[in-house]
Amino acid sequence: MSYPYEEILSQFEPITLSEMDSVALLDRTDTKYVVNTAMLDTILKGLQSSYKILDINGLRYFNYESYYFDTPDLSLFTKHHNGISNRLKMRYRRYVQSDLNFFEIKFKNNKSRTIKKRVMTDTAGVNLCDKAKELIATRTNMNATDLQIAATINYARITLISKKMDERATIDLNLEVIRNGVTKHFPSLAIVEVKQAKFDYSSPINRLLKSMHIIPASLSKYCWAMTQCDSTLKANNFKSQQLYVSKILNQKQSN
Repeated sequence: MSYPYEEILSQFEPITLSEMDSVALLDRTDTKYVVNTAMLDTILKGLQSSYKILDINGLRYFNYESYYFDTPDLSLFTKHHNGISNRLKMRYRRYVQSDLNFFEIKFKNNKSRTIKKRVMTDTAGVNLCDKAKELIATRTNMNATDLQIAATINYARITLISKKMDERATIDLNLEVIRNGVTKHFPSLAIVEVKQAKFDYSSPINRLLKSMHIIPASLSKYCWAMTQCDSTLKANNFKSQQLYVSKILNQKQSN
């Protein structure tokens, strides 16, 4: 089965899922970039000498489904919008090709570090299972009964691992966001996320993107999905972010 960027991705040295476990980086710093997919050929070719690529049974391009949970009054979304530190995101993540499911809690602390806890589950979807409820009870001060599905995000991911084994980079593309029956597609949008134990701007991917005049951008896929599908939500503090993403999406048309 063919997939986008197959020829370019085939030029990367592969790394297996078990080998990648040593770079799990569940406690890390995240640096995000928003790019137009028209630039991905150049970006991927520029990274081939410095990164390996996750390869599972010959596949290097993987589909993900994410189901995000929030309170009825969207307290988790609101904390992010208001710039409050020590905030949470809670979601199921389904790895489509391997049919593996996890419930994850991401905690962003006041030192801009992301700490992730997760548990494998039998299913993923709009209802919280017992394992998810147990993780919520042990890792947060929230009650699982106060949570409900808020948004679904589907996308494809390319995962790169530094040959120094100290850094991961993911490229998410073909985003589809869904909330309250509204679905939006963003085929020209790619989100690059660099995950490091300690922020290092001199890493090959950071240096490459800087040379291409691509600057770090704060973009939460969850908050993006919410605001794109629901115009009733308060989004004043996301306005500059939305304008920046719109500019990126229009780059292909202007080239």
